[in-house]
Amino acid sequence: MFSLLLLAALKKAMNFRSDGHPQLRYFYGKDFGVSSSKFSFLYKGHVLRGERFFASEGDYKGVVVFFHGMGAGYTAYSQEIAYFALHGYLVYAYDYLGCMTSEGSGIGSICEPVLIQKEFFAFLDQDEPANGLPRFAVGHSWGGYAALASAKPEYRIEAIVSIAGFVSAVDMVCRLEPKLEKFRFLVKSAFRIGFGKVAVRDITDVVANSHARVLYIQGDKDTAVLPADGIEKVQAAFPNDSRVQTRLVPGAGHNPYWTKEGQEYIVMLVKDHQMMRRDFDNQFEIDYARLNCDDPAFMQSLLDFLENVDKPNAG
Repeated sequence: MFSLLLLAALKKAMNFRSDGHPQLRYFYGKDFGVSSSKFSFLYKGHVLRGERFFASEGDYKGVVVFFHGMGAGYTAYSQEIAYFALHGYLVYAYDYLGCMTSEGSGIGSICEPVLIQKEFFAFLDQDEPANGLPRFAVGHSWGGYAALASAKPEYRIEAIVSIAGFVSAVDMVCRLEPKLEKFRFLVKSAFRIGFGKVAVRDITDVVANSHARVLYIQGDKDTAVLPADGIEKVQAAFPNDSRVQTRLVPGAGHNPYWTKEGQEYIVMLVKDHQMMRRDFDNQFEIDYARLNCDDPAFMQSLLDFLENVDKPNAG
């Protein structure tokens, strides 16, 4: 009974949409020189929408499925998505339930991106442009969690890049709401009842039962997903598995793919201009050239990993 009540409370707490920051401009693939075509699929009676991104049609190296983080949708990662498209991949990205262009009154649960994957990959299996292509997964934060979960053998993902992804949904809920820590066993029970076994186990278990190669990367100054909830758990789960590589980026925060200057700029926006507050100064002009600033060496290292190029780690 207590678990059912807690489940109802957790679902109510997640009954909000994830539509991005109202003061931020979100860019599109075309802003970074790539084309796209739209797609959609059904999940729990809701239409989830996404796009295929490509630099030129046909002769792709493979499919990259890009999983977005919490707070917005995949357009928050248009530059990173375009990077893979410009380097020869057909990139699929979609908004989860209750996010940006997709339907839904709320995001459902912290586990929802993993639950959605069954329907997405069923769609992908039938989508003609992706037929016969090797598959890869990339994700950040919430999307890093989803990317690791996509290692299930039936999804046929060959390699995964998880950037600052958390490993346990239960741990993250207890971290975000410390009062729940002493009721952890009830949280696990509620998650098992509401969302199934995948919701209560570390997502590294999915990787362990697959053949996918994994690159897990995190900044050592990450305060959104602590290293204890991310890279340390991955390293503990795979101490001697050559399939799994980890990299801790010194001095980097939650977005280690940005340049040092870009990371410092976002910290300044939050600290000096209260960017994450509702009363953010609308007259302040954000320098998007500084905000959209990926580290070339970091991004190249992701390509090298997907293509299984034996080079020293960047970062």
